[in-house]
Amino acid sequence: MRKRKGNALVFLLALLGVAIYIFFFEEKEKPFVPYYYTWDGREIYYQSKPNQPYSTHDHYVLAVTQIPYAASSPRDKPSEPFGQEARDFVRGALRSRDIYLERLGNSIYVYVWLDAPGDSSDVKSIEQRMLNTQLISRGYSKYLPSRTPTGIINPTYEKVFLALQKEAQARHAGIWRLAASSPEKRAKSSVSGYRGERRVLIDPNEPDEDTPQISRVASVNVVITPKGKKYHYASCRTVRGRYTVLTVAQARKRGYKPCKVCSPPTR
Repeated sequence: MRKRKGNALVFLLALLGVAIYIFFFEEKEKPFVPYYYTWDGREIYYQSKPNQPYSTHDHYVLAVTQIPYAASSPRDKPSEPFGQEARDFVRGALRSRDIYLERLGNSIYVYVWLDAPGDSSDVKSIEQRMLNTQLISRGYSKYLPSRTPTGIINPTYEKVFLALQKEAQARHAGIWRLAASSPEKRAKSSVSGYRGERRVLIDPNEPDEDTPQISRVASVNVVITPKGKKYHYASCRTVRGRYTVLTVAQARKRGYKPCKVCSPPTR
């Protein structure tokens, strides 16, 4: 009997100790740390004080970028292709380190440095340490010179932006993958197909020893998603996240059906 009472007393003391620890240490209010955040990846906000009203947060816009729209709640209109990826990339960059803002005059437009800004003429530093350039390089944004207050851009910055965008277009990175398979692109040129999933462009007018010639409709680019059962145009509003580029013939051979929203071609 005494042993049971002793065990109960030890248990109660241990419970009391846990409660005291939680009260004095875990529940103690942590000091507020100012931080940057974003809702859609296009604009950046800064909360400098605790319990500060949202309307008074400092507001900035990423200069020279045209980032696809990303829905911030289920009630919003659907996100544009690569909008969510761009938003998540910006959020990760803001959370992972201290950032530095290079404002364009007194405007809200900024270049965001992910490290202490270096020499403004150092091309490598601009490429690797500026958020604006990394978005363009990954194909998450177009270079939009008009997205500045005065339209005047540092010549070195502009050279880097244009070079990175050209490289992203050549790699069909991000949004440029959509441009490469857009109806306008297909209408402009008959070079419209990919060889399997290797993403090597095929010219239907040039004989190929390994691949027999297929009809122009069957060689149109479409995309499939990992869990979907239909094939779509890459610009279809129902396509989100990752996808694989195929021809119509390849998609139908695998059992995929045409999407009723974007109405891609069939045989």
